[in-house]
Order: sequence, then structure tokens, then C-alpha cells
Amino acid sequence: MAIAAPATHAVEFHGGDVSLSFSRFEDDLIGPSSSTSFGKTAVQGSFQFDLTPDFGVQVDASYFEFNRVDQSEVSLGLHGIYYLDWATAVGVYYTHEELLSSNVDELGVEGSRSFALFDIEANLGWAEYRGDHATVLGLQADYELQPQLFMGLGLDHADFDGATELTRVGVGIDYAVTDSLRLSGELGVTDATVMGSSADDIFIEIGASYAFGTSEGARFSRRGLLDRLPGL
Repeated sequence: MAIAAPATHAVEFHGGDVSLSFSRFEDDLIGPSSSTSFGKTAVQGSFQFDLTPDFGVQVDASYFEFNRVDQSEVSLGLHGIYYLDWATAVGVYYTHEELLSSNVDELGVEGSRSFALFDIEANLGWAEYRGDHATVLGLQADYELQPQLFMGLGLDHADFDGATELTRVGVGIDYAVTDSLRLSGELGVTDATVMGSSADDIFIEIGASYAFGTSEGARFSRRGLLDRLPGL
């Protein structure tokens, strides 16, 4: 994309956001000990730059703290974005993460579309972790209930060669304190299947995000396996 961009066009900062969130499974919320709970703290940021009016690049960086395993992890992501029009964008993305001392790499395609009152975003990716390959699907839809109140529905699914599967479904509410600052909450369920054994867990997540730049935020959501795990 950089090579194709005209030399006369300067790279412009499009927008970005930073966020802080906490998530935990329901059993750990009512359990006797929170020190060993399956929870996660995440500090994340995304920054987008326009190479031309039609092409852009988005960079993601995330830091995670997991309660149960008492370990911190880092996730890095890169998106190449092409604008079909003001409301529609398609792209390719790559994420690199470390999970329990092993690398997780994911490559995929994505797209988003904005309408009058709702936005929709989808991705299809392929990941590799400890020699296992996975197909990853994601779908997110957000609807404006009121000028400051938004409702979202998200679905993520990862299938590692049929031996391990992870599905996450969540319903969230965002409240816009200002044009840039949002408070959010999500209630959802994860279904994990490992070697034929499955378990369902309800989770809750709360967070705050601050968007900046001309677009008030980056175009695409952050990808990666660690984003899909409410806790570990």
C-alpha cells in the first residue's frame, strides 16, 4: 500500500482509541476466592493512519493480565484498510500474540459497513497455536438506541482442527459520556469444547474507552485469541 500511494500524498493520522477493561466469569464473581478467579484485565490501544484517501493502516497493541495463571501477555495487530465508500471498508489483518509461552499467529480478512442507526463488522481468519490450525469467525453489530446509548451483539468462534472449539456470544451496552469517552458493559457466555468435553460459562465485562482523531476512533476492532478469552 505504501508503494502504491502517490508521493505527493502525506500520511495523515485518521484516529484511534485507548481502553481499559475487566472481565470475569460468573462462578468467580460469587466464589469464595477472587485471587484465583478466571479473570482478565486489558489495556489496549488502536491507531489508524491514512496513506491515501482510499487506503489506510491500523496498528493495535494490547496488554493482558490473567488472574488464574498469574501471567501477563502482549498482543500486536496490523490492518490494511481499503475504503469502498465513506460507509464501507474492507481489509486484511495480522495479529501476533503470546499465550502460555507459545506464539499465536492469525491472518484474516474483514469488512465493516455503517448505516443510519447501526454498524456491522465481520471477519474471517486462520490462526496457528502450538502446531494446531484454527478457523476463526467474528461478527459484531451495534445499534443506536438513543443519541448517547448503544446496544451491541457479538459472536466469535474458533475451531482448532475439530479438537478444540471456543465460542463466545455477548450482549453489550455502551454509554457515551462525551463524544470521545464511553463506558461499556457486556454480559455473555462462552462454550469451550476440548477433546469431546464441553463447558459453558457466563461472563461479565466492564470497561471504558477514549477515542480521538478526526474519525473519533479506529475503523476496525482488535483481533486475536486473547481478545476472545474473558479470562484465564
